[in-house]
Amino acid sequence: MIEEATADAFDGVDIVLASAGGAVSKRLLPEAVKRGAVCIDNTSAFRMDPTVPLVVPEVNPEQLRKHQGIIANPNCSTIQMVVALKPIFERFGLKQVIVSTYQAASGAGQSALNEFFQESRDYLAGKEMTANILPTASDKKHYPLAFNLLPQIDVFEEDGYTHEEWKMIHETKKILLNDMDAEDLKVTATCVRVPVPISHGESVYIEVNDEKATA
Repeated sequence: MIEEATADAFDGVDIVLASAGGAVSKRLLPEAVKRGAVCIDNTSAFRMDPTVPLVVPEVNPEQLRKHQGIIANPNCSTIQMVVALKPIFERFGLKQVIVSTYQAASGAGQSALNEFFQESRDYLAGKEMTANILPTASDKKHYPLAFNLLPQIDVFEEDGYTHEEWKMIHETKKILLNDMDAEDLKVTATCVRVPVPISHGESVYIEVNDEKATA
């Protein structure tokens, strides 16, 4: 059955899987919690909320016990990285993480994927490519992704990082150290949109804690 998502629609619902955008999650999930539901949110709406656990089951499942009705899951690029980092972090500790991501057109949604395909067809036919979406739909100027690399994913923050990069930095710290601003671990990220339809990739450089590495 399909029905409109309103506050009353959550009456009698036990588990909510939310992925309709941050604004929708902020508006509706507190209402679902009031009605007794446990909400697992796939948006960025609650990830940095100190009262909401940010969980990757293979990494920090113990945080699930602390939920107050809402559980956040992190950015897709963060997830695959912290799963690989967790055993290293536990055995040796981590001092620094430098990650570069190479993210597919599909990460920007179906409309961006469709535009990428059309740009590719136009380029191969010798036609001018038209871009209306990437790097972000809100930008005044857009660039074609086909046969190109776009070193911007999401909007730029005041510190010069894009929001996608900011998310990877602070989500990693919150997941591994339970503190999004932890100074014990240095993390930097560069996120690039690449001309492939589906599947993200990333390269990760790490420095471990010397004392633990020699123990």
